[in-house]
Amino acid sequence: MLPCRTSDAEARVMFDINLFGLWNVTRAVLPLMRAKRRRHIIDMSSIYGLVAGAGWGLYNATKFAVEGLSEALALEVEPFGISVTLIEPGYFRTNFLTAGSLAMPKSTIDAYSAVRDMTKEHERIGGSQLGDPVRAAKAIIDVASRSPASLRLLLGSDALQLATQKI
Repeated sequence: MLPCRTSDAEARVMFDINLFGLWNVTRAVLPLMRAKRRRHIIDMSSIYGLVAGAGWGLYNATKFAVEGLSEALALEVEPFGISVTLIEPGYFRTNFLTAGSLAMPKSTIDAYSAVRDMTKEHERIGGSQLGDPVRAAKAIIDVASRSPASLRLLLGSDALQLATQKI
Protein backbone atom coordinates (compact mmCIF):
# COMPACT_ATOMS: atom_id res chain seq x y z
CA MET A 1 0.00 0.00 0.00
CA LEU A 2 1.53 3.23 -1.14
CA PRO A 3 1.49 6.33 1.06
CA CYS A 4 -0.92 9.23 0.64
CA ARG A 5 -3.32 7.65 -1.86
CA THR A 6 -4.55 4.68 0.11
CA SER A 7 -8.07 5.46 1.22
CA ASP A 8 -9.40 5.04 4.74
CA ALA A 9 -11.69 2.30 3.43
CA GLU A 10 -8.77 0.38 1.89
CA ALA A 11 -6.75 0.68 5.10
CA ARG A 12 -9.66 -0.39 7.28
CA VAL A 13 -10.30 -3.49 5.18
CA MET A 14 -6.70 -4.56 5.67
CA PHE A 15 -6.90 -4.01 9.44
CA ASP A 16 -10.29 -5.77 9.58
CA ILE A 17 -8.83 -8.86 7.94
CA ASN A 18 -5.36 -9.05 9.47
CA LEU A 19 -5.98 -7.70 12.98
CA PHE A 20 -9.64 -7.53 13.91
CA GLY A 21 -10.44 -10.92 12.37
CA LEU A 22 -7.76 -12.50 14.55
CA TRP A 23 -8.96 -10.49 17.56
CA ASN A 24 -12.60 -11.50 17.12
CA VAL A 25 -11.80 -15.21 16.83
CA THR A 26 -9.50 -15.01 19.86
CA ARG A 27 -12.19 -13.29 21.96
CA ALA A 28 -14.69 -15.95 20.95
CA VAL A 29 -12.52 -18.93 21.93
CA LEU A 30 -10.76 -17.59 25.04
CA PRO A 31 -13.58 -18.37 27.50
CA LEU A 32 -13.53 -22.02 26.42
CA MET A 33 -9.76 -22.15 26.47
CA ARG A 34 -9.56 -20.64 29.96
CA ALA A 35 -12.07 -23.23 31.19
CA LYS A 36 -9.98 -26.09 29.73
CA ARG A 37 -6.82 -24.49 31.22
CA ARG A 38 -4.53 -25.85 28.55
CA ARG A 39 -4.64 -24.88 24.93
CA HIS A 40 -2.56 -23.19 22.25
CA ILE A 41 -3.34 -20.11 20.16
CA ILE A 42 -1.57 -19.93 16.79
CA ASP A 43 -1.57 -16.40 15.35
CA MET A 44 -0.61 -15.82 11.73
CA SER A 45 1.77 -12.91 11.41
CA SER A 46 4.51 -12.45 8.83
CA ILE A 47 8.17 -11.61 8.64
CA TYR A 48 6.73 -8.20 7.74
CA GLY A 49 5.45 -8.04 11.31
CA LEU A 50 9.10 -7.79 12.37
CA VAL A 51 10.62 -5.81 9.50
CA ALA A 52 9.14 -3.09 7.32
CA GLY A 53 9.36 -2.82 3.56
CA ALA A 54 8.76 0.08 1.20
CA GLY A 55 5.36 -0.28 -0.42
CA TRP A 56 4.02 -2.54 2.33
CA GLY A 57 3.44 0.02 5.10
CA LEU A 58 -0.17 -0.81 5.91
CA TYR A 59 0.45 -4.54 5.70
CA ASN A 60 3.45 -4.00 8.01
CA ALA A 61 1.25 -1.99 10.38
CA THR A 62 -1.37 -4.74 10.59
CA LYS A 63 1.22 -7.41 11.23
CA PHE A 64 3.16 -5.25 13.73
CA ALA A 65 -0.19 -4.88 15.55
CA VAL A 66 -0.68 -8.66 15.50
CA GLU A 67 2.79 -9.06 17.00
CA GLY A 68 2.08 -6.65 19.87
CA LEU A 69 -1.37 -8.07 20.57
CA SER A 70 -0.06 -11.63 20.57
CA GLU A 71 2.94 -10.86 22.78
CA ALA A 72 0.69 -9.25 25.39
CA LEU A 73 -1.90 -12.02 25.07
CA ALA A 74 0.79 -14.65 25.71
CA LEU A 75 1.58 -12.99 29.04
CA GLU A 76 -2.09 -12.61 29.95
CA VAL A 77 -3.15 -16.20 29.25
CA GLU A 78 -0.06 -18.01 30.54
CA PRO A 79 -1.57 -18.39 34.05
CA PHE A 80 -4.42 -20.35 32.42
CA GLY A 81 -2.05 -22.82 30.77
CA ILE A 82 -2.62 -21.28 27.35
CA SER A 83 0.31 -20.77 24.96
CA VAL A 84 0.50 -18.29 22.08
CA THR A 85 2.73 -18.72 19.04
CA LEU A 86 3.22 -16.17 16.29
CA ILE A 87 3.83 -17.73 12.88
CA GLU A 88 6.20 -15.45 10.93
CA PRO A 89 6.58 -16.79 7.41
CA GLY A 90 8.61 -15.36 4.58
CA TYR A 91 7.56 -15.99 0.99
CA PHE A 92 5.88 -19.35 0.39
CA ARG A 93 4.40 -20.83 -2.77
CA THR A 94 0.81 -19.85 -2.10
CA ASN A 95 -1.64 -17.52 -3.80
CA PHE A 96 -0.60 -14.68 -1.47
CA LEU A 97 1.16 -12.71 -4.20
CA THR A 98 -1.53 -13.08 -6.84
CA ALA A 99 -3.55 -10.11 -8.09
CA GLY A 100 -6.71 -11.47 -6.44
CA SER A 101 -5.00 -11.69 -3.07
CA LEU A 102 -2.66 -8.70 -3.07
CA ALA A 103 -4.46 -5.50 -2.06
CA MET A 104 -3.17 -2.49 -3.95
CA PRO A 105 -4.57 1.05 -3.67
CA LYS A 106 -6.93 2.12 -6.42
CA SER A 107 -5.24 5.51 -6.68
CA THR A 108 -1.49 6.11 -6.90
CA ILE A 109 0.95 9.03 -7.02
CA ASP A 110 3.58 9.37 -9.75
CA ALA A 111 6.21 10.29 -7.15
CA TYR A 112 6.13 6.67 -5.90
CA SER A 113 6.50 4.97 -9.28
CA ALA A 114 9.59 2.97 -8.18
CA VAL A 115 7.74 1.59 -5.16
CA ARG A 116 4.66 0.86 -7.27
CA ASP A 117 6.80 -1.00 -9.83
CA MET A 118 8.42 -3.04 -7.05
CA THR A 119 5.05 -4.04 -5.58
CA LYS A 120 3.71 -4.94 -9.03
CA GLU A 121 6.78 -7.13 -9.56
CA HIS A 122 5.66 -9.21 -6.59
CA GLU A 123 2.56 -10.25 -8.53
CA ARG A 124 4.83 -11.83 -11.15
CA ILE A 125 6.65 -14.10 -8.70
CA GLY A 126 3.50 -15.79 -7.38
CA GLY A 127 3.98 -19.55 -7.49
CA SER A 128 7.77 -19.43 -7.63
CA GLN A 129 8.48 -18.43 -4.04
CA LEU A 130 11.21 -20.33 -2.24
CA GLY A 131 9.16 -21.59 0.72
CA ASP A 132 7.43 -24.97 0.64
CA PRO A 133 3.92 -24.72 2.15
CA VAL A 134 3.84 -28.43 3.05
CA ARG A 135 7.00 -28.10 5.14
CA ALA A 136 5.58 -24.93 6.72
CA ALA A 137 2.37 -26.74 7.69
CA LYS A 138 4.39 -29.54 9.30
CA ALA A 139 6.45 -26.99 11.27
CA ILE A 140 3.27 -25.27 12.49
CA ILE A 141 1.76 -28.59 13.60
CA ASP A 142 5.03 -29.44 15.36
CA VAL A 143 5.16 -26.16 17.28
CA ALA A 144 1.48 -26.53 18.21
CA SER A 145 2.26 -29.82 19.94
CA ARG A 146 5.16 -28.48 22.02
CA SER A 147 4.89 -27.61 25.66
CA PRO A 148 6.07 -25.10 26.55
CA ALA A 149 5.57 -23.49 23.18
CA SER A 150 7.81 -20.85 21.69
CA LEU A 151 6.31 -17.41 21.16
CA ARG A 152 7.66 -17.13 17.61
CA LEU A 153 8.14 -19.46 14.68
CA LEU A 154 10.09 -17.97 11.79
CA LEU A 155 9.39 -19.93 8.62
CA GLY A 156 11.69 -19.82 5.63
CA SER A 157 15.30 -18.91 5.02
CA ASP A 158 14.24 -15.47 3.80
CA ALA A 159 12.38 -14.78 7.05
CA LEU A 160 15.38 -15.90 9.09
CA GLN A 161 17.71 -13.69 7.03
CA LEU A 162 15.48 -10.61 7.38
CA ALA A 163 14.99 -11.12 11.12
CA THR A 164 18.73 -11.59 11.63
CA GLN A 165 19.49 -8.44 9.65
CA LYS A 166 17.05 -6.45 11.78
CA ILE A 167 18.57 -7.71 15.03
